[in-house]
Amino acid sequence: MTPETRPTPAPQEPSGPADPTVPPAPAPRARVEEKTPRGLWFRLLVYVVLVHAFAAFLFLLFEVAARQ
Repeated sequence: MTPETRPTPAPQEPSGPADPTVPPAPAPRARVEEKTPRGLWFRLLVYVVLVHAFAAFLFLLFEVAARQ
């Protein structure tokens, strides 16, 4: 292979930041709350009640089907 036809290696990416004078962006602040929001408790209560109502309905279906 002649030097003119030899492939050139790919340029290496720098391992550090592109511009060392520019500080990195600060990390986004996490939203930390002391108490759980009231809407979350309400939604949890509704889900629990609905799941239990659905389970009771299935139980009733099996009981009615077993008696026939």
